[in-house]
Amino acid sequence: MNTTACRTPRTFTNENAAGRRMSPLLDAHSHVVPAGLPSFDDIDSRLPRTVIDGESANVIIGERPFRTVSRVAWNLDARRVEMRGHGVDAAVLSPMPELFCYWSDAAVTRGYYESVNRWIAASVEEHPAVFRGLGIVPLQDPDLACEMLSMFAELGLVGVEVGSNVNGRSFADPLFRDFVDEAARLGLVVFVHAFHPPYAATHVAPTVDIAATYPPEIASYVLSLAARGTLARLPHARLFVSHGGGGAAWAIQRLEWLWNTDPQARDLMGISPRQTLSSLYFDSVVFGARGLRQLVDVVGADRVCAGSDYPFVREPADFSLVTDGSFTRDEIESMRHRSAGDLFRWHPPLQERGNT
Repeated sequence: MNTTACRTPRTFTNENAAGRRMSPLLDAHSHVVPAGLPSFDDIDSRLPRTVIDGESANVIIGERPFRTVSRVAWNLDARRVEMRGHGVDAAVLSPMPELFCYWSDAAVTRGYYESVNRWIAASVEEHPAVFRGLGIVPLQDPDLACEMLSMFAELGLVGVEVGSNVNGRSFADPLFRDFVDEAARLGLVVFVHAFHPPYAATHVAPTVDIAATYPPEIASYVLSLAARGTLARLPHARLFVSHGGGGAAWAIQRLEWLWNTDPQARDLMGISPRQTLSSLYFDSVVFGARGLRQLVDVVGADRVCAGSDYPFVREPADFSLVTDGSFTRDEIESMRHRSAGDLFRWHPPLQERGNT
């Protein structure tokens, strides 16, 4: 389990070398851990709870401590102050993926999901110039998940976060097609976050397991979308993919070769694999300039959004990647704020220095 306290963050300013203020920086991939939720022990004692202890809190799932988080995970006033130190003007907040609880009985735990969503909505409502929120749904019951999307507009949430697989079944499976279609009908973004894959982990430590398995897991989701031609049937879907889609921007070449050489494969896919990738949005959380450069070369900077995985990655190197010297000014502007602004239909202003 990861019980290491968060480290002091590095600073990324919103100034260029000449000291001039740059464009806004919108963090499209950051997480929260709701605190103060009602107890659900009478429903299912395994559901997550947050136990605050001063400046930190333990997230308990069942009887097992899962992770220790700092107060910026639940206190948005403290978060705004720390964001300014990172040079971040605004952020889209999504629940920590471990809160998905796809193992639970959806009919029984519906109230838990509603409680998480209401907490996020109420929290971002207090800081409308700085935050937008995503909710979660019980995808283990796709029909109930579709039904629950109707509350998102009422709450002011701009989208829904889902796992790349649901109890081992890829979110690219046709079982979830109606859900994606319903989200599109309601104007909601679907943020597909890499989630614990069904294949074996490294069994070294949770942080190492995630680093080793999340990239191929999210790449598998993206490549499955391309192989199935899913977006040919869902042209209005607004899908946002975590961790830069893993290695999908590189691995897509084999599917492209099939598209170009195998008529039967082309019929199955419906649209070219590269067109599928170019219809998605991706975050910049790839941890390396070469990987980000390749992603931009394949899908375009207008489909890549700055992201950090904050506060679980407390040194958001990917903010500095989006200003790497290999990118043009236009590409930098797209990744800093324009791509996410178009995706979430929200263009927050540049926050003045010292605003909290």
